[in-house]
Amino acid sequence: MNATVHALPVDSEPRLPLDIQLAIVDACPDMRTRLMLVSTHKTLRKWGARLVLQPPSAHVRLYSGPAARSFFMFLLHTLAIALATVEPVGIWNLAILLANVPRLTSLTLYDPEEVLCRHPSLYDAFRRLRTLKTFQVHDAQVMAFKLVSEVASALEYVTIKPRHLHNTSRSLMLEVALGPHKYSLTHVGVTFANGLPGPHPVVFENVRELVVAVCICPGASYYMEAFPKAIYLHVGTSITMATKRDAFMERIRSQNLEAVRASHGGLVDPGDCWPSLKRVRGGLLDLYIFGNSCSVATLLIEGTIKSDWACVPVVVKSHHPAILRLSVTPSLPVDLWEKDWRMMCSVNYLVLQFVVDDQVDLESLTDTAIRAVGSFVHCKYVFLDFKATSDAAHSQLRHLNHPSLRCIVEDRQLGPFQLAVRSPSKTTYWRHCPDLGRKKESRWEVRHMAAKTNFQALYCFPKDHVTDDWV
Repeated sequence: MNATVHALPVDSEPRLPLDIQLAIVDACPDMRTRLMLVSTHKTLRKWGARLVLQPPSAHVRLYSGPAARSFFMFLLHTLAIALATVEPVGIWNLAILLANVPRLTSLTLYDPEEVLCRHPSLYDAFRRLRTLKTFQVHDAQVMAFKLVSEVASALEYVTIKPRHLHNTSRSLMLEVALGPHKYSLTHVGVTFANGLPGPHPVVFENVRELVVAVCICPGASYYMEAFPKAIYLHVGTSITMATKRDAFMERIRSQNLEAVRASHGGLVDPGDCWPSLKRVRGGLLDLYIFGNSCSVATLLIEGTIKSDWACVPVVVKSHHPAILRLSVTPSLPVDLWEKDWRMMCSVNYLVLQFVVDDQVDLESLTDTAIRAVGSFVHCKYVFLDFKATSDAAHSQLRHLNHPSLRCIVEDRQLGPFQLAVRSPSKTTYWRHCPDLGRKKESRWEVRHMAAKTNFQALYCFPKDHVTDDWV
C-alpha cells in the first residue's frame, strides 16, 4: 500500500534562539558561506557586522571575497559598536568595512576614545564617511567630539553623551563640535552645553528637536538664540532626580530669567520669547531652573512629583500650555495650587496621574483629585489615572468610587466638558453637553470600559501630543 508523504513547508526563518543561529553561522568555514547564510535571514542580517568584526579566526580577511564586499555595500545601513571590545583584527577589518558601505546612514559608537587615539587609520575611515545622517556617541571625550566636527557627512541627527560633565575644553563646546553641520542638523541631543556661550553663538537654523539632559547653565536664553526654530524641547530630569529646591537653585533660576529678560529688552514679563516651540518636556525642577518664557501647545512634566509642589504653577505659567501632563502622589497639598489658579488658566487638556504606593484613604484621595482639577479653572478635558505601585494599593484602588468624581463635570459652567477616570477596576468616561437653547436639560453620555483602556483610544484625547506608554 502506497502512502502519500506531504512535504512540510520550508521555514525561511527557523525558530531557533538567536545565540544558536549565531553559533551556526560562526562555524561556517569561510567568509563567502557565512555571508550567504547571513544575507538570506532578516534577523542575522542585523548581526552581520558583529559576526565579521569578531571573527573566530585571524585568517578571515574582509577584503578577500566579493561576497563580503557586496554584502556590506547593499545591506549595511546601521552600525552600532563598542570599539573597546573589538579585537585588533576586528579594528583592521572595520577600517576596510567603512570604505565599502555606501549605504551606511546611522552610526553609534560606545566608549570610542582609546581606540580612536590608538588607531589613526580607523579615525580617518570614520572621518571620510559621507553618507551618514545619524551619528550617536556615548562616553564621548576629546577625540569623539573632534570626530563629530570633522566627519565628511552632512549630519542631520546627532546625540553626544560625554563621559565627564565638568570639562571646560573648547573642543567640547557645541559651537566647535556641531558648527560644521549647522545647516544640515535637524535633531541635537547633548548632555549639556559645555562652557558659557560667546556674545554671538552659532545659530542652528534647521534644528527642530533639541534634547539637553543637563541645563543648569547656560539656561534658556542661550538655547533661544542658538536654536531659534526648535519645535520640540526636552530638558531632561537629572536635576529633579538628584535634589530638591534650595537657595542655590533659586539663584541659578534668577540668573537664567535675568538673561532671558536682558535678551528681550529688559521686560519683567517678556512673554513668548521662543515662538517656534510647540512641545516641552522635562523634570519639574529642570524646567523650573531653565528659565523659559514661552507659549507652547504641550507641556509634559516628567517623573512623579513628590515635593516642590509650588513649582508647578510657576512652570505652567512660564510655558502657558494648552495641554498639560503630570504625575503626582496623594500627598499633594492642593491648597498651593488653588491659591495660584491664575497661573494655570491656559490649560485646556489635563492628563493627571495619581501614583499610589501604599494604603490611602479613598475619600481623601477623591477630594484631592477634585480640588486639583478645580485649580485649572478653564480646563475642558480631564483624564485622571489612578496607578497602584504595590499590591496593597492595587487592592484598595479597585474600590475607588468613580461616580463620586463626576462632580468635576457637574460643577463646570463653561460649555462642553469631558472626563475620563481610570483605576485598577475599570475606566469610566463622561461627556457633558450643556443646554444650548434647544433642550431644557443638559445631555449626558457615560461609557464604562475595561480597566486597561488606553486614553489614546478616546476620541477627545490629544494623542498627537501626549504619547507616553501609560496613557
